Amino acid sequence: MGVAWSPQAVGVVPAPLVRVPGPVLVIGARYATSPVGPYVELAVVEPVRLGARPGSCATVMVVDTAASLDEGRARWSFPKQLGTLEWSPGGDGTARLRWPEGDVELSGRPIGPRAPVPLPTWCLQSGDAGVVATGAHVRGRARLASVRVDTGPGSPLAGLAGRHPGLCIGRGMLTMGSAHPLGRRRAGGLAGRPAERPRR
Repeated sequence: MGVAWSPQAVGVVPAPLVRVPGPVLVIGARYATSPVGPYVELAVVEPVRLGARPGSCATVMVVDTAASLDEGRARWSFPKQLGTLEWSPGGDGTARLRWPEGDVELSGRPIGPRAPVPLPTWCLQSGDAGVVATGAHVRGRARLASVRVDTGPGSPLAGLAGRHPGLCIGRGMLTMGSAHPLGRRRAGGLAGRPAERPRR
């Protein structure tokens, strides 16, 4: 996971969400297990707001299985698309993820000791059912990392090209809560979603 800065939206921020200044996350993950089976994912998550409510919005999500695509769109309104994702782990803790159709290569090199880290987040997505809010939580052992994004000039991620600070998370667990329409029920807790386990 790399933390970049882009003054403009990298992907499409759907109305009525509004893009706000702040760090952009570019994430490469390999899920060894999940309710829809193993899959690889490349995602861009950007800071947004809905009125005065802050949150984060996935504006680019590429996955390599149809089951993950269908689940992500139906349950959380994630803008998932199918793509070719080539994951190459290194013996020294490095990892490389390539998306040929998007002319993107993401690589991470750990540079620090491992430490337990909880990463809560609040997702706001806008889809056919309107805006939904979902709580998410990542737990695992993380290392500070140097993350590099290499792109071609026409890549949708060209604005993130370069080297960024980040984290490499090994043997982690992602827990997604249930998505709730805003204005009808506040999303609370993280129940309702079995764990997914990212593996470097």
